[in-house]
Amino acid sequence: MKTLTNNKGRAAGLGVLLPLCAVFFSNPTVRLVDILPDFIACFVIAAFLGHAAARAPFFAEAREGFIKLGIVSLCKIPAFVIENSVRAGNVSDFDITVLLTFSFSVIEGILFFGIIKDLFSALFYLGERSDMSVLLTPFPISKRKGSRVMSVERLRALSLFCVFLRLAAGALPEFLLLTRTTDSGAHVLNIRAYYPYAVVLAVILSLIGGIIFAKRWCAYIRALRAEGGFFEALDGLVDPSAVPELERKLYLSRLSFSLNLLIFSTVFIFSLRFDNLSGVNLIPTFGLGLFMTVAALRLVGRSKLGYACLISGILYSAVAFLAQLAEFNFLNKYTLEMLARDEGLTLKYLPTVILEGVSIIPFLVLTSLVAASLYKLLCERRITDGGEDDIYLKSRRRSMAVRCCLWVGIGAMCALSRFFDLLFNLYSDITIVSREDGIGGMDFGNVTLSLVPWFGTLVFALSVLYVGYTVYLASKIKEDRELYEK
Repeated sequence: MKTLTNNKGRAAGLGVLLPLCAVFFSNPTVRLVDILPDFIACFVIAAFLGHAAARAPFFAEAREGFIKLGIVSLCKIPAFVIENSVRAGNVSDFDITVLLTFSFSVIEGILFFGIIKDLFSALFYLGERSDMSVLLTPFPISKRKGSRVMSVERLRALSLFCVFLRLAAGALPEFLLLTRTTDSGAHVLNIRAYYPYAVVLAVILSLIGGIIFAKRWCAYIRALRAEGGFFEALDGLVDPSAVPELERKLYLSRLSFSLNLLIFSTVFIFSLRFDNLSGVNLIPTFGLGLFMTVAALRLVGRSKLGYACLISGILYSAVAFLAQLAEFNFLNKYTLEMLARDEGLTLKYLPTVILEGVSIIPFLVLTSLVAASLYKLLCERRITDGGEDDIYLKSRRRSMAVRCCLWVGIGAMCALSRFFDLLFNLYSDITIVSREDGIGGMDFGNVTLSLVPWFGTLVFALSVLYVGYTVYLASKIKEDRELYEK
């Protein structure tokens, strides 16, 4: 087992990036566009706080808040795609933009305020119980001698204000774009004309507040680094006799996060399509390869197996991205009904099918390597020579090998079913169906059905089975390591 109490070098390396993280948080956002994505800073800070989270109160809560905030910020990418897909059908409808922008601002505000509260509580706790007085005392706001100082309490208040200013500046101008109608024919003030001015003013105010926010936090971080002893102060809070148990808890916590990341990656196997959005899959399937690769690297680290997972994961993500891009380009111009009517469109839809088929190979390689990584977790515990323990450990390994192979098999069925579902679209047929017209009569309409109409249900069922079995496999591994990890 790795000794995780000696990871201060890694955390110290990440500490160099903290001023850059402050810059990431300070840049203005317009709608859902964030030039310097917050999730990068969130995940860097979360990794930096990993050492402190196991040793002092409130750091764990702050770290968890940064992870949640990073996930929310990452969700802006698919939300941006959904927004543009909706507005592609009605370019004058900005209601979806207002809804998404305001929703993200509210969620980020709740998380930000909780993070600031927990983070400063953690810093105050550490400062009161260690020799790091710099955590509590006023710090200089510039490098010049005799410069003005700022108290930590004022830094907390400034952080709350700047976060509120940034979120409000990003959300409030969008309300000027809400749809307004009138049936009376009376003159209505066109408030949309003020939108550009509101955005410019909001960006300027947010930028000013962000610059002040970044400079004050950089000054505070500079004072902490000049004082030194941050990690030593954290280690001083831990009883030396409790270090082995702490190492065990840290290992299990890291393993649990990696397995949860693996479970999260399998969610991208699903497809989410809406008829009013041209039937485009809104879930980025290449996310499965990205998150599964990260989970595998966390499990096996820098090894031949880890590098093999990295290569296969990148290949699968690239091919899956191209397949989804090809499908988007086709459905953005044509429909499946047009494909069923015009055989000439077959060649234009064929790249989507071919790329989906090609993606199966790196997907199977990736899942096989991840399964080998999971099995390796169990083999890290040596088998004793002879005795009942020897037989029991062999039985555990054998059952784990069967579970991992079954997991790869279910994943293979999912990938193949997705390929055949697209392939069957090439042989779609148009069926005339009758329906009620809403006034007591009947009318007729066309429905486009693939070669196997019920096959989409099978694809969904296999996807549910794949995610469910991943949860089962991860829970079994967690139980095993909690029982036998020493």
